[in-house]
Order: sequence, then C-alpha cells, then structure tokens
Amino acid sequence: MSELSTLRKRVERASQYFREMDGVVLTTFNMNGDFLEDHALPAVLGVEAKTSAGRRAELHQRLGTTPCTVFYDPATRPRVSGRYRYVARPVPMRGRFFHPKLVVIAGRSENRTTWVYLAVSSANLTLSGWGRNAESFGETWIHTRLQQPWTVLDKLLDWLGSHSSLGEKQSTTNAVARVRAALARMPERRRFSNDDSEPWSGTLRAKLYVSVVHKEGLAAFLRGERAQGPSALWAYSPYWSDVAEQVAEFDARETVLVPALRADGGALGLSREQAAELADKIKICRNERDVGDRFWHMKAYWTRNGERVRTAVGSSNFTRAGLSGGDGNVEAMLELDGEPEWLPEGAEVDDNLAEEEEAEEGVPEPAPVSIVVAWDWRASVWRWWLEEYPRHCDFKLCVPALAPFPIRPGTGSIQGKPPERGAMYKVSYHADGKKAEWQGQIVELNLDNSSRTYGRSLTANEILESWRGKAPTWDLGGGGGDGDPGDDRDDLASDTPAAFDAVNLFDFYRSMSTLRRKLKALEEDQQIQHGYLVGRPDSVMALAKLADRDEEAPIVRFLVLRELHSVASTWASVLDEALLERIGRMTRTARDRTHVRLRQELDGDEKKAGRMLNWFEVELAGLDGGMDA
Repeated sequence: MSELSTLRKRVERASQYFREMDGVVLTTFNMNGDFLEDHALPAVLGVEAKTSAGRRAELHQRLGTTPCTVFYDPATRPRVSGRYRYVARPVPMRGRFFHPKLVVIAGRSENRTTWVYLAVSSANLTLSGWGRNAESFGETWIHTRLQQPWTVLDKLLDWLGSHSSLGEKQSTTNAVARVRAALARMPERRRFSNDDSEPWSGTLRAKLYVSVVHKEGLAAFLRGERAQGPSALWAYSPYWSDVAEQVAEFDARETVLVPALRADGGALGLSREQAAELADKIKICRNERDVGDRFWHMKAYWTRNGERVRTAVGSSNFTRAGLSGGDGNVEAMLELDGEPEWLPEGAEVDDNLAEEEEAEEGVPEPAPVSIVVAWDWRASVWRWWLEEYPRHCDFKLCVPALAPFPIRPGTGSIQGKPPERGAMYKVSYHADGKKAEWQGQIVELNLDNSSRTYGRSLTANEILESWRGKAPTWDLGGGGGDGDPGDDRDDLASDTPAAFDAVNLFDFYRSMSTLRRKLKALEEDQQIQHGYLVGRPDSVMALAKLADRDEEAPIVRFLVLRELHSVASTWASVLDEALLERIGRMTRTARDRTHVRLRQELDGDEKKAGRMLNWFEVELAGLDGGMDA
C-alpha cells in the first residue's frame, strides 16, 4: 500500500487485534526519535488516548508491559531522548547499510491464539516515511511453523541478537527474545484459512526475503526453483546503480524499469549514463502518478512466470547493495500473490534522465567505525563491541564521567556511572595517517534494572490507589484527567522522584491484597504480571524505590518493603534475579533502620529492641497475603 493512511491504519488495526502483546521489534534505516515516540510507537502499541499528554502517559504504561527494541543504521545518527522505556540499538555494517523497514508484533489474540504480525515496507521511522513520501507496504500474519516467514523471521531475529554482541547476560524479557519465544510456541500445522472478517485474511501465503538469510540475492529468491528468469519484470525504485548488471541477474525476457523522480523533483533517479548501458530491449518508463508533489520512495518488483504474477515490496533499491544479498545491505522484502491495484502504470519517458548517478538514500558513506557502546543497568558497567579491522588502529573510547581509554576489537566492559538521558559516546582513532573521530548514541540495556523514572513519577498513595483502580485517568493513560500537564513535555523533564507520602496502613494492606489477586489471576499472562512487578510507573519496583529513598519513617518503610519483597518472592519466576535481590537488600536495610529506631526508643536496650522486632515480624507473618479488600 502506498499511502500513509493505509500504512498507519494497517499497523493500528494489527495492534488492536492483540489481546496482549509479548514484544515489538522495529527496524529502520533512518530514524527520527521524536517521530518514533510521538507517532510510530503509539500506533504500533495500540495507544488510544486522545490528548498528547494522555498518549504519552498511556505509551509509558504500554512500554512497561511490552518490551520494544528499535534497530537502526548508525550512519543516520538519530538522537533518542531516553525518556521512554525502549531499546534503540544501532546495527553497524562496514561498507554497507542496515536498511530493512519492519514492524514485528508478537502476542495473543482474544481467543488466546499466538500470532506474529509482520509488516514489510520501504518506509523509515520518520515523518517523511510515514507521512510525506509515497511508500510500498506489505503485511503477513504468522501462526504456524509451516509458513515460510516463520523460519526466515526467526533466523533474522537470531542474527540481530548475535550481531555485535556486547557480552551481556542473555535476557528472556527483551523484545527479540519475547518475539522468538512467541514463534517457538507455534504448532507445525496450519490452523486458519482466509476469512474476510479477520485482519490476516489474504496474507498467509506471503514469502519473506531477508538478505542475511537469502545470501544469493533478491533476483535468485524471486526466481525460486525455476532455472530461468521471469517472463516479465517491472522494477520500481528511487535509487539505481550497476543497472545493466542487475538486469542481467534477473534475466527476464521483458524488463521495464520505472525510476522515481529525485527528491528535489528535478529529474528521474536513473542517469543518462546508466540508461545508455542498457540493451534496446530494456524499456524505461515513468510513473504516471509521480508528478513531483512528493517523493516516490517505494521499492517494488512485479514478476510474471507463466500465468502466475507475484509482487515483492520492501526496502531493496535497484542497486548492487540493495539486490546482492549477503554481499550487500541488510534488506527485507515481502513477496505477495498478484499485482496490487496501487502499482502505477508506466508512461513513456521524456528527456528527463538525471545527469549523474545519485548516492543510495542520499547518504554517501556508511559509518566509518563498526562499534556499539552500551550502559548495562543490570551489571552497572559500560559495554562495547568493536569490529576487527584489517589494519592496526589505536582506538580510544570516551564515555560520560570517564577519561578516554584504549579499546581493542571484540567485546569489553568497564565499571562506571549511569549516563544522562540521550547521552553520546565518542571514539577516536587514526585512519590514513590522520586522527579521526566518530560519535554515536549510547544503548541502554536491561531496562528492568534502570533507576530512571519514565514519565511522571507517581506518589506512594497514587500507586496504591492505582492497584485498587482509583488512579487519576491521566496517570493510567486515559488522557485529560486532573494533573494533565498539557503539551510542554514537563512531565518528562527530570528524574525527580515523587513523594513517599503518609501511607495509611489499612489502605496499604488492602491495596496489597488487591494486587496479589490481580497477579494470581494473571498466571497465564506473565508479561502483564511483569509489568505490575517492574515495568509500569505504578509497579512494585516503583513503590520499592520510593520507600528506599531516604531514612524518614523507617518503620513504615520497612512494612512496605517487607510486603513488596513478599509479593516479588511469590512471583520470582517472572523477575530478573538481580531485581529480587535488590528488593531484598532494600528490605534488609529498612529492617536495620527499624532496629536502630526501636533501640533509640528503648533507651539503647539492644536485646529488648531485637526481641520486639522479632515479635513484630512474627505478627506480620500472620498478615502475609493481605486482607480482604
């Protein structure tokens, strides 16, 4: 589909089909952080709030339940705010680009069926990609291992998880792991056929091409098992290179090339020199609908073999890098039955070919250094991966709060302090006898262990009220409730924690009882359980951090932390072990402070204070599990 409304509406419809989401993986070449957070993520995660503040609040809640990772090419140098709970990870490729544009949503539908939705397009996660340009778009829904995209997507996710590994402990709660787990749950039998009332109707026979899996290239993939090329090929692309060579790879008896006008609208993307290299039997046409009012960024390949017509849409430009598989860019295409109605007709080309060839995607060079730098919240260390280089280079890495230090190819780590939101790293080295530098965005790993506040920090009573269903609508993402800060983003401006306000112990135990019942009812929905325990702004971990923040009212803080540790221990299988230990450490610290306070009030009598605290804990043990709400 070539219109924004279709792309966005299809993704929104897909997100609404899921009763619960396990994980979301997005890939893009170019990324705009503000657009991603304000528009793309709300669409993918099914945010429905009407006000901007409500959308932001609801997005924080969704990200607290559904892990999300966005992979992008570091050559595009995006800036990520660090204000939302998702992972933005570069995929460095020396001499090439990371270029696929995918939306992957894994989860369960209302009838508990596991689905993975896969959209493949030419649209980057930018306003141009989702709004201004004309783009190509295809989708498929995976429900069984018998579907070809099941194997290919799983292999791509495995590649993404292993490429530029930072040596971190493997997590089962990150987005890639969650999507792969959803794929692993699927049976080896076909369960559904087309049903016009369902969003997956007509999509189940699509085939997925990924260049790191199909290393022979797109032409060979589209040819399949056939010895000869297609009887006809129509190729639509905004960028072109090595055109005659790529035409020969497809080996079609009839070939029609349809170049788009360049972004400035001055000439077609195909140059005179490139056209001169083509044989007379190759026809060059102009897209009848491309009149320069917007950039036709779509990439589409229409082929005929006998009576069968197939169309491939996605990220591959008609260039050597776009089509050559394992030796080129990382690309993705979806092959669909038939010729879509939106494919434009070709018209005769007037004398409007470009004077010279244009660099692919308007970016002349990939990133000069293949490196990923991350802060690991779980281990409290800096991690990096640096690709092996053919010649010796003296690399020095500079991260916040540390002096520059030398690094070698491979993985490494060093102790440090957490960076500010959206922080950058810098690496310096020598190339061709000259000193050079490269800056990139720092990745943040293991966000469950993050000490950041994502969105507005809730007070202790607001968290307790939310467990009983009494939180203001804005806090839960409904939008427009009391405390809505408007559109100035002040709610995201700092990490200042909210108050650990006076806790009414009756309401506290009543709230804990309600929370335990909710968690027990969610035994089959561990991802939602995980959100209540650690991900959401109103999570167990959020309240624990408030209670641990200072030494005021130690007895009340001990009561709160003791109960929170009890809940976390009951559902320990859902939590990272480091988080459970962290809550336990908080509880032990609060107990020690309580012991000190009792000793002070008992004129320094250590034994009496110990006996009283022990009696206190025995009595509290009888309350474990809470009270009826």
